[in-house]
Amino acid sequence: SFPSVMPGLTPPTGDRCRLEEFTRCSDSLLWKLMMSFYDRNGVESWSQGIVPHFITCNAFIGRAYAKVLLGFLHDCTCANSKIPLNKTEPLYIIELGAGSGKFSFFILQAIKELPEVFEFPAEKVVYVMTDFTWNNLKFWNDHESFRPYLDCGQLDIAIFDAVHDETIRLHHSNVVIGRSTLKNPICVIANYLFDTLCHDIFQIEAGQLKEGLISVGSRNLFETDALDPEIIKRFDNHFTYRVINENYYAESEPEDSCHLRRILRWYRDFFGDASDEASILLPIGALRALRRLTSFSCGRALVLSGDKGNNNHEQHAQRANCIVFYLVLY
Repeated sequence: SFPSVMPGLTPPTGDRCRLEEFTRCSDSLLWKLMMSFYDRNGVESWSQGIVPHFITCNAFIGRAYAKVLLGFLHDCTCANSKIPLNKTEPLYIIELGAGSGKFSFFILQAIKELPEVFEFPAEKVVYVMTDFTWNNLKFWNDHESFRPYLDCGQLDIAIFDAVHDETIRLHHSNVVIGRSTLKNPICVIANYLFDTLCHDIFQIEAGQLKEGLISVGSRNLFETDALDPEIIKRFDNHFTYRVINENYYAESEPEDSCHLRRILRWYRDFFGDASDEASILLPIGALRALRRLTSFSCGRALVLSGDKGNNNHEQHAQRANCIVFYLVLY
């Protein structure tokens, strides 16, 4: 839940209402507004066509994902597998940001229809739909299409904030999944999710690495509710940049700081001689989520994600304030 009014709103300055001072992008009000949108609209975000979803919510991709999952499980049951399965323990398939649940239904159907090509008890495979808002959870729980799966234990549901929560408590079984609690590898599904989690802005200019700070604002002179999703339609955001070094994440991300240092160094070196500035968004929220989820199974995991990003470095050679989304995986 969110407060209806953010404390300490800055009075309007000039021709905009400044909702926050310049701050690190991943800590910005941007992401709270996005979560507020999904929290307040619930499943209507999808049923009314506000959020694009067809490409990741259809029977074809449900079957395709199911085949990959079954192929992974088949490999795990082979002799001398590097990731052996414990047949007496559950194997959890965790879907992040399940939203309307349409994709979940398709993949549950596909898993049920596919032949068993691996030696693992079907009743031990548990699909878990997660989201951060109770509105969606109640919708899934009350939906008649999910009832058979919930009743037989093949499906469970849970509230889970992928960036901040340390554990997942399953709503029906009351099982708590946390660090090193799973005996089998975890399977994670994240469609159109990682690009909605918090990012940090970076810019490379004249060989220098800079962090981008953002001040979220509105074209209205005054806003009574700083978490009103309608503000997104009237954004007037300002950016500023300051020089940093490659140890930017040393304190905030101690487990991954060495990896992130190498990523930032690569961007700095690659774009250091470019004639134009290069602007990127590093998906720190997604990396935090993956770090936490894989810790549940001691690093053994399969991650399936349908998302969008750039695969050409020329798309990052942009001028200041022209921010390009880019998913960095390592």
